[in-house]
Amino acid sequence: MKKKALIILLIIVVIIGISGFFLIPRILEDNLFGDDFFDPGTRYNWDRLDYMDVIFENESDIYTVNGAWSSTKSCPWVMAHLGFDFALNNNSKVQAAAPGQVTHIRLMDWGSETENRYMIGVEIRFNNSVYVNYGFEPWTTNLTDHEHQQRLINVSVGDWVEIGQEIGRFLKIGDGAHIHFDVIEDGIRTRLDRYYSLAGYNRMMDLVHLWHPEWPYLCYDETTPLDYVNTTFSSMLNINDVQKGYSNTTECPWGSIHLGFDFYFKDNNRIYSAAPGLVKSINEINRGSGSDQYAINITVEFNDEIQCEYIFELWTNDVNDVDTQMAKIFITEGEWIMLGWGIADFHQANIDSHLHFAIREKGEYPPLTNYFSSVTSDIMLNLVKSYNSSWNYWCYTG
Repeated sequence: MKKKALIILLIIVVIIGISGFFLIPRILEDNLFGDDFFDPGTRYNWDRLDYMDVIFENESDIYTVNGAWSSTKSCPWVMAHLGFDFALNNNSKVQAAAPGQVTHIRLMDWGSETENRYMIGVEIRFNNSVYVNYGFEPWTTNLTDHEHQQRLINVSVGDWVEIGQEIGRFLKIGDGAHIHFDVIEDGIRTRLDRYYSLAGYNRMMDLVHLWHPEWPYLCYDETTPLDYVNTTFSSMLNINDVQKGYSNTTECPWGSIHLGFDFYFKDNNRIYSAAPGLVKSINEINRGSGSDQYAINITVEFNDEIQCEYIFELWTNDVNDVDTQMAKIFITEGEWIMLGWGIADFHQANIDSHLHFAIREKGEYPPLTNYFSSVTSDIMLNLVKSYNSSWNYWCYTG
């Protein structure tokens, strides 16, 4: 019995040994025991990433900005996009925004049906829970371009990089070419603004404002306030008159409560969306009789609580004017629209025709100054004063 037990024990030892020979390298490679194997040592401060910088060398290396980071469609570009796309010119440097170790360089092929078929992902690990990703997207279906971009990557898996170090050059092929940049913490693509240094954040906002001065934030989620409403017109020359602003009190120049702003557009002048959102409804209003019998209400939903209302007060009792205005509306129900999109050309049925703009929150109509950006508020006041020089405000509250 002792001899048999010894043989069994030897067999078990051999099995464990063989298994360990194959298993241990796999454990080290895939880090099955967690993140304890990663240790940057004294290379950099890795407790917290709050000093990230930009990935570009010069602002002139960027040829456009189409969107930033958003987990919601209620952002100026009305698209959830969990990263920032740097549209770099050809052969621009791509610099490390944060220090760390190159953990993966992934060569991706999305298939022959995809316009942006070939991509390269460079993943740099900052600490136990934070990874920074650089997606090189030349926008090509050509394998030769893919191989060319590979040769322009200057780092290898296992390399340690410093902040600002060049990790590669960008190959721009198609019109949509860009670096998709994101940060993953605890497995989730997270708001970028929490990681930047103050200088890095300001430089990012300066880049955004080169292309979109009306965008107030770098990152948008469900908690982002609507405090960047824009005008509905492109020029004050598009407006005929100002008779009333917003007032929730009779202590205003026109002496009555008026929970919105009336834009007296000239005929066929373009009306623009003052905020992004979902086109919830486009409805005809029929008051039954009177010179203001017909109107059209467009409601755009920013989120579950806030809606923008565009009421085309045609000031007519001729239903043909409704048909004419409907034909000049460009948007449709169920469509997401961006900030500053053209939504309609105005049909001025007569001199009293105007656009009544209002914002409804939780069923109420709060002061419009709660929502307009500071720059746009100045434009609105200038509009008011061009017709009523004695008015000190464009939004009166009790």
